[in-house]
Amino acid sequence: MIKAIIFDLDDTLIDFRERKKVLIAESVKAMINAGLDEKFNSLHKEFTDFYWETGIEDQNIFEKFLMKKHGKIDYNILAHAIIAYRHANIPLLKPYPNVLLVLSKLKSKGIKLAILSDAPVVNAHIRLVEVGLDSVFDLIITKDDVGAIKPSPKGFKMVLKRLNVKASDCLMVGIILQEI
Repeated sequence: MIKAIIFDLDDTLIDFRERKKVLIAESVKAMINAGLDEKFNSLHKEFTDFYWETGIEDQNIFEKFLMKKHGKIDYNILAHAIIAYRHANIPLLKPYPNVLLVLSKLKSKGIKLAILSDAPVVNAHIRLVEVGLDSVFDLIITKDDVGAIKPSPKGFKMVLKRLNVKASDCLMVGIILQEI
C-alpha cells in the first residue's frame, strides 16, 4: 500500500524549463535596451548557453555573464536584466493544471507528501510559497539538505527515513534530466 509519494518540484509540479526560456529572453531584451550593443539572436544564444552551463540557480548569473563578456559589470545593464527577470517571473510561476487538486486528494487519503528537489533550499521554498503549495507537503528536502542531487540515492533515503516509510510503500514522481 502506498503510504508516501515523493515529488520532484521543477518540471513536475511547476513548469521550470519553459519559464526559464521566457525569463532568459526577457533579460536579454532588457540588457540590449539598457545599452548592451548586441544583436538579440546572438546574445540570446550566448547567454542561454552560459546560463545552462554555469548554473540555472546561480543568483549571480548576470554579473558572471557580464564579467565574462566584457571583463566588467555595467550596473545599469545588470539592474535592467535583474528587474526584467523578476517582473517576468511572477506571472509565469504557477503549478501545472490540477496539481493542487491532485495533491489535496492524496493528502485527504492520508498519504504523506514530500518534495525532493535539486534546487537550493531557499529557491525551492520560494517557488512553493509563490504557487501556494508550501503547506501541502509533509517534508521538503533539497540538494542543500542532502549534499547531492538526483539520481543519488542519498536524498531518497533521507526522505524515507524522515517520513518513516519503507521504499516499497513509496512512489517517486518526477523526471531526471541528464545530458546524453
